[in-house]
Parts: sequence; C-alpha cells; structure tokens
Amino acid sequence: MPSERVVVVDDDVAFVHVMGQHLKQQGFIVTTFTNGPAALDALRQGSAPAVLVTDLDMPEMSGLELLRAARAHDPYLEAIVVTAYGSLERAVAAMRAGGAYDFLTKPFETLRVLSLAVERACAHRALLLERATLTERLNAILTHTGDALLSADAQGILRVVNPAAQRLLEKNDLLGQAAINVLPRSLTHLITNWQTLGKGQALVVEVPGFSLARWLVSIAPLPQNGWVMVIRDVTLFERLDEVRFQWLAEAANRMQVPLAQAMSDMAELSVLLGDQNKRAASLLYRQTKTWDRVRAWADHAQVLMKIEAGLGLNPTEISLHTTLTEIVRATPDGLIRSKNLSLRLSLPPNLPTLRMDAELLHRAVQALVMCSANRCQPGGHIEVSANVRDDQIQIAVQDDGPALSSLEAARLFERAAFDSENGPGLELALVKAIAERMGGQVWVNGAALIMCLPLPNLSAAEV
Repeated sequence: MPSERVVVVDDDVAFVHVMGQHLKQQGFIVTTFTNGPAALDALRQGSAPAVLVTDLDMPEMSGLELLRAARAHDPYLEAIVVTAYGSLERAVAAMRAGGAYDFLTKPFETLRVLSLAVERACAHRALLLERATLTERLNAILTHTGDALLSADAQGILRVVNPAAQRLLEKNDLLGQAAINVLPRSLTHLITNWQTLGKGQALVVEVPGFSLARWLVSIAPLPQNGWVMVIRDVTLFERLDEVRFQWLAEAANRMQVPLAQAMSDMAELSVLLGDQNKRAASLLYRQTKTWDRVRAWADHAQVLMKIEAGLGLNPTEISLHTTLTEIVRATPDGLIRSKNLSLRLSLPPNLPTLRMDAELLHRAVQALVMCSANRCQPGGHIEVSANVRDDQIQIAVQDDGPALSSLEAARLFERAAFDSENGPGLELALVKAIAERMGGQVWVNGAALIMCLPLPNLSAAEV
C-alpha cells in the first residue's frame, strides 16, 4: 500500500538500489541497507516499518537471523525473503521458522512482482493489526462486563469464560473443559434441550441458579455449531416481581368470597328470569362465564404464589406410567367432546418411578392438554407421550395444529390475565413454575409442548 514504510536489505548494492527505486515509484517510503546489522539498528531506533524485504544470503548477518531479530522487536512486521533459484528450500524454511510472509526468487521476471508482494504484505499486516485491536477491545469488554459470558466450540469445549462467569459459577478452571461436565445441572440441561428441542435457535430463558437465585440466560449459535451464552443474575428483579404478584394474589384471595356470592346471586337470578327475558338471560350467562374466568384466575394466582414460594409441596414416590394414565383419563372432556377431539396416550413400558408432587404433575399435564385442545381444529388429535432422554424425563403434549411461531412460543408461558375466553391465563405460567420447582424446564417444539424434568427428580428445595 502506498505511503507504508518498507526496509530493503541486500548486500548487492546495485540490486538493493533498483528495488528501492522501484518501490519509491510505487508510493512506498523506502529505506535501503546493504547489511543486516545496520538494518537491525535502524529498525530498533526508528519508527516501525510495515514490511522488511531481505536477501537470505548475506555475509555479516543472514536474512533469517535479521528476520528473527526484527520480528522479536515488532511481531507484526511482515517480511519477504529474496533468494536465488538454488535456495528455495531455505526460503521455505524462513517462512516456517522465521514467519516470513512470502518469498521471491531472483532475478525477478519484472520488478512489479516485488511491489505486488509488498502490497499484499502490507494488506496482511493491516488485517493483523485490526484483528489485534478488535481482540483487545473484546477482551476488555469480556473482562469488565458484569454479565457472565461463556462460549463453547462444536465439541462443547469451553473456549471463552470471562471473570464474571467464574464468579457466578464459583469455578476458576472452566476454560478448556467440556461444558456438560463442569456447568451446573440447570445449564447443562438447558444446553442439551436447546440443541435438541430448541433446534439451536437464539433463545432467552430463565433458569434456577445456586440456592434461590434466578438466572436469565441468553444462548445463541455460533458458526461451526458452537454456542455463546450470557447469564445475568436477575434474582433481585424476580423478588420485586414476586412481591408485586403476591400483592395481586392476596387481592385475588380477598375476592374469592365476594366472587362466590356474586356467582351464586347470578345463578339465582337466572332461575328467576327463566325464559321471560331471553336478552337478559343471555347477558347474565355471559357475565357468569366472565366471573368464572376471574375466579379461575384468582385460584391459579394463589397456587402459583404457593409453588414459587415452595409452600405445600408433597413429593412422593409415584409410578410415572400409572400417574400419566390417570391424568389423561381424568382430563375434563367438555372441550374435547365439543370439538370432537381424540386424546391418545403413548407411553413406553419402562418409565421410571419418580419422586415428585403428583398433584402438581397432574395440574401441569392437564394444563398442557387443555392448551393443545384450545389450539386444535374440530376433529383434531392430541397425543400425550413420555420418554427418558439425556438424564431427563420428557413429557410431551403434541397436537396436529400449526407449529407455534417463535413469538407465540416466547409469550406462551407469560403470566397473562383473563383476556380471552380460551386464553391460557395463568395455567401455562403454572406449568412453567411447576417444572422449575421440580428442577426442570418447559419447551415448545413445533406444535409440541414438552416438560423436561431431571432424573432422579427432586423438588428444587431438595436438590
């Protein structure tokens, strides 16, 4: 590149002059020397050149010796070695041992060969310097950011672990280790499920951290099948959210008695109206259904608050095969029949016995079934299945409706209000809370809702 500084060294006075003049004509700032020691002194004392062009065979100091000494002073110095036809092996050795960028054999066919080689060397040096600057900036970001950052290659080996990650995970020897072997169980299950169920798409999800901590985890793919993960401790924000939600749940609890009285009054009024005023009866029916949804939401809010607080849990040994069979049989069939849906249970014979709260599992699976029933078109099919995979039990509810979009999947388990007659309200938020209380996660894979629970399954308090 024009205006770059170039040092040319050759013990042939005439040849070094010709090379220097040609490079000057191409716009380079050129300094020439006829021996290695003089060139090395100038390199050490003056401003660093971009490229060193040196003959290999010189009497006082060989080109390879000069190259090594010069690069020790400036590791980003690019070098082009010049040699006779009979010294090609030495030129290749200089490239390997001394780090030369290129070599030329003399005599040159044209001097343009020299200037083109110097231009390429200058461009390569510029790329190396830019990469070094970007790397320095990235290292500064990784070192000083408050979020934990991890990155692994295609084999799952951790290649980037910043200080915040070491502090959060309480380990200083993560670098170079297999992520699946050294990360907490909640993160290893997240990675496994993300790769298999999440199809490796960018994802933001909350997982339980150490003790009662809550972590917001962002995971995204990298080229060649690696991944990068950012972890933020959101425990304080979660506690504030829980306080707000607890206040709402307590308000909903106070509404239970007035709601029950109001619904009883509306039922009595419906009897009194009979068929005398169909318009009034229709309005009364719609109000009754609305208040019934309010009552159901208030009930779910109370249960959700208890689950997140870890209150009232009753883990027992259960047969997963038997329990899932009973859950599907006990599923309310009003919506199933009204839409003429088929509900099928598909279980392998060797499902394990687990320790978990059977009532919470019952509530979670039925909520997933009802969500699928709401999505299904009349005459559709729903399948409940379970299998053991990757040290987890996966309970899936699959329907034949359209695949959920990434936006729908992200909002599915939010704490929604009673905004529509068939909306999920808090039911799927309950599913998420139940899975997390049991140390697991909930995933959306196409049209399937999948609850993943670790084996052996214990409540979060017991883990």
